[in-house]
Amino acid sequence: MAKERDRGRDPETLRLYWHVQLERNAQLEDQRLGVSNFVVAGSVVALGIFSVSDIPILTATVLGAAVVLANLLAAVFSQKSETWARVHKARAKLLVQENWPYLADLQTRAEADQPRPHGARALLRRQSLQRGIHWVLMAATAGLILMKWLA
Repeated sequence: MAKERDRGRDPETLRLYWHVQLERNAQLEDQRLGVSNFVVAGSVVALGIFSVSDIPILTATVLGAAVVLANLLAAVFSQKSETWARVHKARAKLLVQENWPYLADLQTRAEADQPRPHGARALLRRQSLQRGIHWVLMAATAGLILMKWLA
């Protein structure tokens, strides 16, 4: 029974699993940043065209709606990828806790001595700032569309 429970618990297999979880987390971070950068850059270009040129109101409305939709999708993608990143971090942390208790204890003590500069739910976290930028761009676009309609 003990041998069955210990199957796959050799250090190399455990290290590989831990590495895969952190690698997946890094990939999610890269994807989130890539999507966010692309949408923000496209939104800024679209807003620049929108605000300086005299485009027809229907074109401006469609362009604005596209900017709002792209930013909404980017914000949702950011939230979903952050959720998946937490899953991979939790798996890696659990692996360390169950197989290397001395490392888990070391990590716990290190986190207690040096807490994260921005707490887990702080507004100044990278993910929160990225989503905030998307919400600001959506609001700015909606404002420009409204101004165009009222003009």
